[in-house]
Amino acid sequence: MLHFADQLAARRDIRAGLATLDDERTGLVLEPLRWVLEALDDGHPYRTVMLEQVPTVLPVWEVMADIMRAEGYSVVTGRMHAEEYGVPQTRARAVLVARRLGEGEAALPAATHRRYSRTTDQDGGNQDLLPWVSMAQALGWGMTHRPALTVAVGTAAGGPDPSCVGGSGSRATLYGERDAGRWIANTRLMDADEMPVYRGGRKDMIRVSVADAARLQTFPPGHPFEGSRTKQYEQIGNAMPPELAEAVIRRAMAAELAARTGTQAA
Repeated sequence: MLHFADQLAARRDIRAGLATLDDERTGLVLEPLRWVLEALDDGHPYRTVMLEQVPTVLPVWEVMADIMRAEGYSVVTGRMHAEEYGVPQTRARAVLVARRLGEGEAALPAATHRRYSRTTDQDGGNQDLLPWVSMAQALGWGMTHRPALTVAVGTAAGGPDPSCVGGSGSRATLYGERDAGRWIANTRLMDADEMPVYRGGRKDMIRVSVADAARLQTFPPGHPFEGSRTKQYEQIGNAMPPELAEAVIRRAMAAELAARTGTQAA
């Protein structure tokens, strides 16, 4: 990907090279760079660019940042942790924010909440920040001593995860916290199709409902997800948590927001 990024910066066609990749989706991570360069060459550059992806994409963002700086942008990249912005979930994302020179300095938002650590309790750490939010605080059930793990619709091996908790490693953490007593039971009435189904695994399988997954991602109540339940899980799990996205947008667009409201933007 880094080689292809350099080729794009030199305004070379990389389609033939991308066609040799095992997964055609891999090349999609470079599409934003192509759009930025095409807009520049057309004389209508983007004033602000904000990108997010899984943490493994951060090296690509960093190469893209160097390219964009050479093209007249202020750019910042970083790994952001969702629980540091009030999201009840330990989800990390690679983020790039760019501002056209003259539009303001690119920056990432300062944390508002403490980073979760297994060695520090919820009241420990930097007292100038708010405590992280536990899974139980967000849902009324679940782990009391840590945020939820990353809401995911598949396992690390690429298979489906019908319980929407992120595969065997996440399940081990969930069951471990419950078995250790750091847990509030889910006593709410549930629809039959939301209840765990025994298929040779644990009869007491922990399952996160669509509504619970949406709350852990900080979607507002009643957000209109579309399609089957599986498709709704995909929409939720593939999204950037809205509260994390809002923090990035508010910092990147601080001057514009302040001008609209007549106040100092966060």
